[in-house]
Amino acid sequence: MNIKRNVSTSKEMNVEFSLPNATTFGGALPVLTYMKKLKIENHFADALTFSKGPTATYTLPQICLTQVAGRLLGKERICHFEEMEKDTFLARELGLAGGKLPDTTILYRDLDRFDSDEKIQMLKLVNDQVNLRQLKNQKTVILDFDSSVETLYGHQEKAAVGYNPRDHGKASLHPLLCFDGVSHNALNFELRAGNAYTSDGTPEMLEDTLNRLPDNIETLYCRGDKGFGSEEMYAASEGKMIGYVIKMKRSNPLFKLALSRPWCRFYEGTHIIEYTEFEYQANGWSIPRRIHHCCSYQRSRGRGSNGPFSRVWLGIRMDRHQPSLGGRRYMAFLQPSLRDGKLHQGSEERLCLRRHHQ
Repeated sequence: MNIKRNVSTSKEMNVEFSLPNATTFGGALPVLTYMKKLKIENHFADALTFSKGPTATYTLPQICLTQVAGRLLGKERICHFEEMEKDTFLARELGLAGGKLPDTTILYRDLDRFDSDEKIQMLKLVNDQVNLRQLKNQKTVILDFDSSVETLYGHQEKAAVGYNPRDHGKASLHPLLCFDGVSHNALNFELRAGNAYTSDGTPEMLEDTLNRLPDNIETLYCRGDKGFGSEEMYAASEGKMIGYVIKMKRSNPLFKLALSRPWCRFYEGTHIIEYTEFEYQANGWSIPRRIHHCCSYQRSRGRGSNGPFSRVWLGIRMDRHQPSLGGRRYMAFLQPSLRDGKLHQGSEERLCLRRHHQ
């Protein structure tokens, strides 16, 4: 296989995969080429206000670039970088001197240079520049909040025992993440202790993420799982006039209230989706909010058909004088939003809730 790439404006280079056993990372060429196109190393150089000594073999931006490339190649821990340290192909594509990657000792030592929150925040500036390339042509952003549990095998900073569905009782980290539901870019991230609750710090991340978005974004939505259901999160979204849809834990009073309401039905392929909506104010809420209670099940095909399952959705509060969303307009199942004080049911609102339901 031959790949022709532009190395500069004056010449081209042909890359040919014809030398057996030369590298085990030949398939990484498209990824490494894309990293060059994004100019990630240059973004690191612009964002980092501190550096290594002038005699260092590898600059700090090169170290950061190596860390990113290694993780893209599946090396989740620095000790795993030994497997690719002497790969001349990777060293050449990353522009590293000496035909080899930095050894793990250098990688560990240079990570210790990020010894303050101020320095760690500089890494987010690099992420912002990468996102700007994708988001500059977008008008709509859907903020998808999520969290992850990362089990630790040592005594790392912020290690704590908390919710860990896979390795019960082991110390872990509980990072908070924010993605764009349209481009799927990672917009923001925060490393939290393993005993942090799912929604801890979400309103602050929402504010920080909004400040990082480009000015061309006109429409915003927010989505989250049931762990992100909190009065602080609802109030923060409402204060910014951001439409949101967040799962709720099903409670018996809420379920009985839903059963007492009229339901509507529509068909989505082989599935039947039934829904109802009503206003509800739970204990601790400052205002009533709109609830969408949905039930989806597959059409009966005899034995082995799927039974019904239910989902409860919390949507942005709507004015009491807004028109009813019942009847045949099944799009009421999809998340409505307040914009300029009026209810809109456009394709973007329908897409927001439809993706979350799926």
